[in-house]
Amino acid sequence: MILVNALTYLPVVAVLQRLDVSALHSPERAPRGPGAVREGLRYVRRRPDLMLVLAVVFFAGTFGLNFSITSALMVTEVYGKDSAAYGIVGSAVAVGSLSGALLAASRTTVRLRLVVGAALVFGTTVILSGLLPTYWTYVVFAPIVGLTALTMITAANARMQIATDAPLRGRVMALYMMIFMGGTPLGAPVIGWIGSEYGARWTLVVGGGATVLGVLLSLAVLGHLRGAWGRVLTPLRRAGSLGPRVWDDQAVQRAVNTSDTPDRGGEPARGRSGGAGRRTTTHHRRARQSVGH
Repeated sequence: MILVNALTYLPVVAVLQRLDVSALHSPERAPRGPGAVREGLRYVRRRPDLMLVLAVVFFAGTFGLNFSITSALMVTEVYGKDSAAYGIVGSAVAVGSLSGALLAASRTTVRLRLVVGAALVFGTTVILSGLLPTYWTYVVFAPIVGLTALTMITAANARMQIATDAPLRGRVMALYMMIFMGGTPLGAPVIGWIGSEYGARWTLVVGGGATVLGVLLSLAVLGHLRGAWGRVLTPLRRAGSLGPRVWDDQAVQRAVNTSDTPDRGGEPARGRSGGAGRRTTTHHRRARQSVGH
C-alpha cells in the first residue's frame, strides 16, 4: 500500500514539470526584518473577514474534525462491528471528500459566506451522524460528512490566500495553519474524555455542536464589526435589497471603479451641485474600508 501511495504522486510530478513558469505572476518578496511577524498579526487584526475565517477553522479543527477518530468508536462500541466495517466507513468518507475536491476545483470564486455556511453544515452533519440508529445508515451518511468537511477546508484555505495582500500572504497562511492544525491537540483530550464518560455518540454530538456554536459566536462577534450578517445570510434575503453588500470583493470593486470613472477632461465627474467630486472620494474610501483595508 505504501508503494501504491508513492506511485500516485507520479502524475502530480509530471504535471508540475509541464507547467509554464513564464505564465505565473509571482509578487516581489517582502523584505525580511525585525517585526515581520507582528506586522502580519496587526494586518489580520485589522481584517475582521480574515479573523472570522480563522475563528471558523479553529472551532471546526478543534472539535469537529475529530470525527475521523471517533468513527472508530461508533463502529466498534455502538454498532458492534469489526475493523473491516470501519474500513468501509473510511472509504465512504473518502468518496465524499473526493466529491468535495472536484467541486472545489470547479469553483471560480470563494465567498466568505461559503466558508461560514460550509462550517455550519459540517457541524450539523457531525451531530446527525452521532444520532444515526444503524451501521448502514452511518455508512450512507458518511460521504456527506466528508463532502462538507472538505468543502469547508478548501473554501477557508482559498479565501485566506485570495483575500490577503501578496507581501503578507506567507505570514498570514502560517498563522492560519497554526490555528487550524494546532486546535486538534486541544480538542482531542476533551472529546476523548467525553467518549470515555458518556459514550461514542456524545463525541460526535458535542463535537459538532461545539463547531456550530463556535461559528455562530464568531459570526456574532466579528460580523458585528463590519456588518457581516448581511453577507453571510444573503441566501435568506434578496440580493441588493438591503443596501450595499459588504465583504463582497466584486461588489466593492464595482463601486470603486464607478466612483473613480473620470470624465473626458481626466477629472472626476461632477454633478450639478459641483460637490460630487468630494462625495466620490468619500464613496471610494468607504468602499475600500468595507473589505477591512
